Amino acid sequence: MDYPERWKKKLADEEKRKKIAERHWRPTLWQALLLLATIAVAAIAFWPGGCASGG
Repeated sequence: MDYPERWKKKLADEEKRKKIAERHWRPTLWQALLLLATIAVAAIAFWPGGCASGG
């Protein structure tokens, strides 16, 4: 698909795309583990028959 000239000026070129990709947040190992632990605790707490419903 070819873009109109006025759009091409606004599109990021390859170099700008690489800079944007470098700035993009990527989770580190401890952040991923923390997320999994949070999901596990929430699942245990709110699962039917779990802690929240009195056991």
